[in-house]
Amino acid sequence: MLKNHYHELNIGQNLPSLVRAILASQRGLSSLVIAEPKVDSQAYAELYLSHLEINALERIGKKYQIPELQKIRDFIKFSSVHLSTESQDLLLGDLPYQNFREFLRKFPEFLKPELMESFFAEKPDEFNSFFLSEMSRYEEYLYDQRLKNKFSPFELSGPAWLKSFFRQFNALLNASYSEIKDLRYKTLLQLLSLFHENKLKSSLTQTEIYFYFFRTFSQIFSHQEFFLLSQLRHRLSLVGGDYKQSKIQHWQLQDGKFINLLLASFEGVVGANKVLFFNHVVPEDVFNLETPYPLYQTLQVEPRKKFAGVFLPQSISILTSDASLGSNLPYRVLLRDSHQMIYHWPYESLNASKPSFSQARTELTYRNDLNDLNLVSEDIDVVPTKLMTLDLRLGFSSIKKESVIFESMNFLLKDDDTVIKDFDYWGNFKYTSFGLLSQYYSLERFS
Repeated sequence: MLKNHYHELNIGQNLPSLVRAILASQRGLSSLVIAEPKVDSQAYAELYLSHLEINALERIGKKYQIPELQKIRDFIKFSSVHLSTESQDLLLGDLPYQNFREFLRKFPEFLKPELMESFFAEKPDEFNSFFLSEMSRYEEYLYDQRLKNKFSPFELSGPAWLKSFFRQFNALLNASYSEIKDLRYKTLLQLLSLFHENKLKSSLTQTEIYFYFFRTFSQIFSHQEFFLLSQLRHRLSLVGGDYKQSKIQHWQLQDGKFINLLLASFEGVVGANKVLFFNHVVPEDVFNLETPYPLYQTLQVEPRKKFAGVFLPQSISILTSDASLGSNLPYRVLLRDSHQMIYHWPYESLNASKPSFSQARTELTYRNDLNDLNLVSEDIDVVPTKLMTLDLRLGFSSIKKESVIFESMNFLLKDDDTVIKDFDYWGNFKYTSFGLLSQYYSLERFS
């Protein structure tokens, strides 16, 4: 039976929301997680983990005695990341040495010939162990610095070729988009920002550059969300927290402050001191998203005959073309496991636009992409999704990167555009430094 009032109300069911509720309950704070179907959607950066995020989850598990996080590696599977245009393909997500070799095969100019010889003289197993230890050292450094709220410089150790490569990578990520002459680099920067997060399009500190550097060349894993979340829900009940799968029928807000909400289930009205919103989208019938950037909706192409098991996207392909970089059709995404494929096609959300207007073009683009990837298409359905993105290329074209400012998006009441108080947004539009890793660190902070 649910309580009438909670200290924290977590909207959206995912790994961070359940862990936050567990930590709150351990502190004696009442917490409820509501799995609301209308907002049940995750951004790509939340689906795929590097060793950085895995190390952070393991630390939380050990520190707060959460067995599921202590054994997080039992819930992950190796994944691959395919960044593709008509002129180049980059396949990442493998062991670090293989990732560097793949990158240098496509961009050999990142190393001088004598340094390239040094790279190929490396013993792959030894280098992989070294790079994993450097990632762990960086993640521990980052966690410690964020606790102190002060950042001292991080210095990369290792061979001369690696340090030279990092300087080139640093220059690429911090170059103004308008000043990059090689179209391959513009495309690479666009694809990396789509996989990691759009904050890559702003000016970055060197500490932030290290984060994207390690994440790019780390192994990448997808977590078996269905099984992990099932066990975390059980853990939440053991520590006294609550979980409810229900639609929210009504939000009661007064003077921009959350009062309570009405669930569609028999429990009815639930109040809270604070609302934490963990999914990256918000109910459109309640809130407006205030942002200077164009909003993109997504159509999904899915198999008509669906596999009966759990869909675990073990592979992500982000597809674009040189010609589409400045268009209103910036990219497409293909998610795959061993049984089925899901394809996402974003389109700009305009007044009076409907998903059906883009359906025929989506299906044509889907079949063309599968043909280019030598994949076989099945009978499909094209359906709208709740997945949204912002097109941040306004800060990625003519103006300098240091002029691009990312702030939390404002969430306004639908009727009178009042900014909502006590509404803590934890979704993908927050654009804090260090992406999902930053979110994991924040789970431990309570006011």
